[in-house]
Amino acid sequence: MLKRYRTSRGFGVHSPLAFELITGVLCDSSPCYYATPSLPHAAARRWLRVMARFNPRQVAVSGGELPHGMPQALAAAGVALAPGSDAPMRIELAPARLTAPRRGVTMVLGMTRDEFRAAASALPDHGVMTFSGADEHYIVSRPDLPRQHFDINLK
Repeated sequence: MLKRYRTSRGFGVHSPLAFELITGVLCDSSPCYYATPSLPHAAARRWLRVMARFNPRQVAVSGGELPHGMPQALAAAGVALAPGSDAPMRIELAPARLTAPRRGVTMVLGMTRDEFRAAASALPDHGVMTFSGADEHYIVSRPDLPRQHFDINLK
């Protein structure tokens, strides 16, 4: 628990991309985003920050209904829902099996931390970084990334 708290603050994280995502996007609580007051809860504000960081034009959704606050975050980020799964950003709701695109980010919702860790063990050995909260997880895929996993406290 203490290690997760320290990692959530960026201590011990050596990758510049991981440090920036943890401290500036996933765990950032500053109200500096333009649409923050219009979003219903902290998770929706975090989703907006993730979309603002990766700046996708379209997001593919699989697995069910969007959670409360997600449509508002998508609208605030100016992101459209894409048919199919070719979008650079994907949202997977309680997936049975995880896959990582060659390049992009996947947001996984509706899995516990242990379920995510078990499913993420099947991901490639390189080109993938995973960030795991209690029930919200992120997979960042890029060919030059080392395989790393970070347990963080999402607020």
